[in-house]
Amino acid sequence: MLANFRHAFRGGIVEITREEYERGKQSVLKKIRRRVLILGILLGLLGLASIALGVVAYAYFPNFVQFKRKTWTVALRNIYFIHGGTTLLFSVDGFYVDSKWRKMREDGNRLIMHVRLFSVLGVAAWITALWVGVAMINSFGLLEVQDVAQSSPNLIYLASLVMASIHLLVAPWLLRTIHRKGSQADEFFGAEFLAEVKRSRQRGDDVDCDRDNDSEEDCMAAVRPDLDAPATHGPGRRGSKSQPSPQLRGSPTRIRTVFFNADGSSSYVPTITSPVAAGAPMAAAAMGETSPRSRRRASGSFTTARGRDTARMNHASATAAVDPPTRPQPMNLNAVIAETVLSASQASNVDQLPFAAPVFMMDRVEHLAPPAFWSLWREAETAGSFSCTFINHPTKKAVEAHLQSYGFHLIETQLRDNVLQVYFYAYQFGTDLYFLCEFVFIYSRRFFQATFKCKERDVASDFVTRFNLQDLLQVAPDDQSASQ
Repeated sequence: MLANFRHAFRGGIVEITREEYERGKQSVLKKIRRRVLILGILLGLLGLASIALGVVAYAYFPNFVQFKRKTWTVALRNIYFIHGGTTLLFSVDGFYVDSKWRKMREDGNRLIMHVRLFSVLGVAAWITALWVGVAMINSFGLLEVQDVAQSSPNLIYLASLVMASIHLLVAPWLLRTIHRKGSQADEFFGAEFLAEVKRSRQRGDDVDCDRDNDSEEDCMAAVRPDLDAPATHGPGRRGSKSQPSPQLRGSPTRIRTVFFNADGSSSYVPTITSPVAAGAPMAAAAMGETSPRSRRRASGSFTTARGRDTARMNHASATAAVDPPTRPQPMNLNAVIAETVLSASQASNVDQLPFAAPVFMMDRVEHLAPPAFWSLWREAETAGSFSCTFINHPTKKAVEAHLQSYGFHLIETQLRDNVLQVYFYAYQFGTDLYFLCEFVFIYSRRFFQATFKCKERDVASDFVTRFNLQDLLQVAPDDQSASQ
């Protein structure tokens, strides 16, 4: 099955055995450990050699000018010690990872963290090796081969170049392998962690299943339909007179709709009686789709009220025997869908609605102080802008009155050098959706530009339509509006 598998197709899912998975994981971890150990030994030796060269430069050539020459504000003989200390720290970290390898494998997160730290220290040591090479060339220049063996400082120069070359060439190759294999090991440990979390969640769901069902049944038993309400719901009530049991009894749902005008006033639509909610449990019972859990919930919820509802059930049965059942009137579903259902409660004030209006409304309450406005203005991204030319001359007071009349809140208005700048904001009623805007009127050129920022770009057009600029500006007939 795996013979035709191509690794170029990344993201594909291939089924492998547990042995193959463990073999691949162990191979990745062995490569990481082997290269960590090799780098630790190699750079440890190079660090000791660098410290030895620094000691020789201090002890035997204290007045030698080349060793005192500074590269990036540090003398060459001090750079030896910096390079040696960094590489030794890197080597010690590698030996620590190797000594604690088995213990770290038990916690994959800890192992990956140490591997990443090892890589960071390796990069720092590589930079110091490059510093040593640049400092040597800056101090001694490029010496010819026949001049290298003529003096002891030249031998130190040769040893330093060899040491820096080995470090600069070998370390990146091994560090690249460690980083790549470390990413693979991170994927292995991450997959195992997610699988363990999934299994623990499944076990927890199985253990708590019965307890959740009991608590849910208790909650459902505490909720009982209000059978004491007067039967004043129209003819739809008469069509459901014969109920074989309290479980099948249901009252029509009252749908009260309210619409909001642009100025914030509300108007109500007459109450509509819908038999959909009442017919749903009856249809389910007729088709035999009532689950055992539903029967348990119904029996538990109506047991406590059975004594009080017996008389009402008898009265309903007697009424059904006298009055012939009438078919419920078909409901115009298109009309119901077209209407926006807001609440079944007696809502009389718009400010008391605990939800946003179905029609876009401007919030008349001020929410932002000037500091908060400027903070949002700096942080928010521009949602769009548009511009046009106009032929009339709207004054500062006219612009302010126009914006305030449509629910916008002014923050700052500046008129300077025949240029009017207006900053204002607005909020959608019942939400935290803000809209920030800037108007610029350049009277000398008869030019107008609006730049606005909104929390949600899709809703910005609703705020823009509330500008009603046709009442404020007279646009030139040959104007070409630019928008973005």
